[in-house]
Amino acid sequence: MSTRWHFDNNAERAQNYRKLDTNIDHYKSKYDHPYKPKNDYQQKDYQVGVSMTYIDGSYFRTNNFTVDDITDALESGKRWIELQNGGRINLGYVIHYEPYKFFEHDDNRQLKVKGTTTNEL
Repeated sequence: MSTRWHFDNNAERAQNYRKLDTNIDHYKSKYDHPYKPKNDYQQKDYQVGVSMTYIDGSYFRTNNFTVDDITDALESGKRWIELQNGGRINLGYVIHYEPYKFFEHDDNRQLKVKGTTTNEL
């Protein structure tokens, strides 16, 4: 009598599959060392600045001052803070500020001078 459900046929179902290899020595040759990142780069220097988020969702990042400068300005009751290159920031519209790292970049861009190529320079 055949039934629809066969709960005791595990041996028949497993005969088509290979046995799982659990010997660790077989895999050591492939993975004998942990992953290490490439050392062809150096940690670049950075300057700590501040990133500010405004009420409308926009953000502004500057390295003219730090989070401590903004905190001091708010505690002293100042609403505006002066930028070094001119201009002011209204701290009344800032809803969030946090430290931000400004990394130094190597300028690898090609020099573009009108009428010349980079090979001539």
